[in-house]
Amino acid sequence: MDLKNRRIAAIHDISGFGRGSLTAAIATLSAMGFQTLPFPTAVLSSHTGIPGYTFHDLTSDFDAYIAHWKSLNLKFDAIYSGFLGSVEQTALVSRFIDEFRDENTIVLVDPVMGDGGKRYKTCSEELCEGMKELVKKADIITPNLTEAGILVGGWDLNRLPRCERCVKKWLLELAAMGPSKILITGMDLLWDQIAVACYDAKSETTDVFYNDCVDEYFPGTGDLFASVFLGAYLQSSDLVQSAKKAACFVKKAAELTVKSGENPIEGVLFEKLLPELMK
Repeated sequence: MDLKNRRIAAIHDISGFGRGSLTAAIATLSAMGFQTLPFPTAVLSSHTGIPGYTFHDLTSDFDAYIAHWKSLNLKFDAIYSGFLGSVEQTALVSRFIDEFRDENTIVLVDPVMGDGGKRYKTCSEELCEGMKELVKKADIITPNLTEAGILVGGWDLNRLPRCERCVKKWLLELAAMGPSKILITGMDLLWDQIAVACYDAKSETTDVFYNDCVDEYFPGTGDLFASVFLGAYLQSSDLVQSAKKAACFVKKAAELTVKSGENPIEGVLFEKLLPELMK
């Protein structure tokens, strides 16, 4: 057993009801052996897919949070950024990366902005522009197809690409923004399958793999995918295999949710599968 304490800063919102964001990140990454330090960007009563949610922005707490962690001389194996509540937060997260990154720190930015060809209600055009700046500092980004389209710009989000050739063009454009490793998730290029595209700028290699679709929409699966992927990548440094592990875990959780009869709006039932991540 590796007894070294490996630490991840997870910059994300916390939603009281509904599986996703810090709920997913802390549970999965802790199961995989990483001390996961939450840096909350906002507190919500539920995820944004549930009507009537409350939203409390924590931007005003960022400076004190960063200052305290600096005084503790905290070091991180990875910095993982997810849901941000405002364009001001993108600049503050950028400063966080500057303050805490060293030569061994992996920076993963999951640019949470939208899905299904639409932006989330909490995501303004200004926030999208700020996210484009933030991804320049990332080593790895994990956008879904909609978010990839927002980042590359100039694309009609109602006409997302439906072929690998178009997706590969986006991968190259995203790599040109700065990150050396790109994953585009949630691609329905085939009617009965869901795809993930992986690009490594250093080796200039592209891999696209497919899984059978689970015919249901589950909020929070992007958060779960990014969290499991990051843990697997820190363990192995293998981009494609880590992505496959994350996709497989999300698929199993989705299948279990359908089988259990749980309401999909709550997200996927991943808790019972956490022992698989401990192996």
